[in-house]
Amino acid sequence: MADFDNDMDPGAYVATWNARIGGESAGYLFFNEVEVYVDRSAQAGITLGLSTYACAVTDANGDGFLDIYAVNGDDFGTRDTLYLNNGNSNHWIEIDPRSIISNRDAIGLKAWLTAGGVTQVQELYSTTALPSLLHFGLGLNTTVEQLVLRWPRWLVETYTDLPADQVFRPVEGTVVPFPAAGMTLR
Repeated sequence: MADFDNDMDPGAYVATWNARIGGESAGYLFFNEVEVYVDRSAQAGITLGLSTYACAVTDANGDGFLDIYAVNGDDFGTRDTLYLNNGNSNHWIEIDPRSIISNRDAIGLKAWLTAGGVTQVQELYSTTALPSLLHFGLGLNTTVEQLVLRWPRWLVETYTDLPADQVFRPVEGTVVPFPAAGMTLR
């Protein structure tokens, strides 16, 4: 589950092993369209019909849109597939927290993000592809009105008026982002 089109509604990529059974496409991409999930696999180019055992979701090329890495295999030497997201005009923000009081990767951090009057909630789990990163689609909104972070040791910090289309790097206990340490904000 992730916001692949940055429209503020989570979509879903389903990796299945059904290519062995019926030869159908093994990866399915569903977009949430007015509370109904619609299969957009063909439009996204997910039509290879491979047996997909697992997948990871991350912004592999740093353009602000989540990409899918599918782990394929059917005993005939199939290769894994990286599906790059071509994106759209929607905006985004990624939260890359640094914890100095709680655990280093801020596992257990809970984030409430409000943009355009809509509040989204996410929590960092150790099972995510990048355990220290949260990705939020912002739709047409160019500003995050409010970001509330509850760190693993229950410290709560609030940030307001954050610009879209960036990686925001808050540091626990400072209420100010730390310098990017040689990295460029995108």
